[in-house]
Amino acid sequence: MPAIGKWMLDKDGNVAHWLGWDYAPGRLDEPINVIVRVKADTADEANQKLLKALADAGFSIRLGHTNGYQAYLGTGRYRFPQWPAASGGTFSDGAATGPNNHGRLFGPVRFRGMYYFIGAFSWEDGPVHAYKSFKNARDAFARQMQALAGAVRGPDVPLDNAIPPGSSPIETTDDHDGSAALIELP
Repeated sequence: MPAIGKWMLDKDGNVAHWLGWDYAPGRLDEPINVIVRVKADTADEANQKLLKALADAGFSIRLGHTNGYQAYLGTGRYRFPQWPAASGGTFSDGAATGPNNHGRLFGPVRFRGMYYFIGAFSWEDGPVHAYKSFKNARDAFARQMQALAGAVRGPDVPLDNAIPPGSSPIETTDDHDGSAALIELP
């Protein structure tokens, strides 16, 4: 695989914190928890295949979420802006005012004949955007992509980006286990 950044980054290039909120014991850092590998001949074809699969899986571009994030992907540490780029838009399976799994994707990078995207997904409960889980959102995304979009879930990829609650006095990734779901689109 290409080099994969461990974290979603804010507009200044620092590790993004979930809405800037504190979450016991400290700030809630946003891990990369999804890798999507797409078989395509061009970046545009990869983008189109992924957009269709996302729509089929129920992850539409929805407004009401924060944006302006970025992430590292590929050799040379290329920093990609979030996709979708729409102001306040993310890929989400529900409205921002209710329970939803949502995420931002970054890429693509061509590596060994495939195109790669990475993503940070979280589950929240609206209307106040209350954080619920990184792990459940990752797994819901993978399930929906498999069941509704014909994707294949490969083995999880260890990224070593988990900060268990209580292991740091200033930060955590709550229930995130340090692995990203690998989703493959043929």
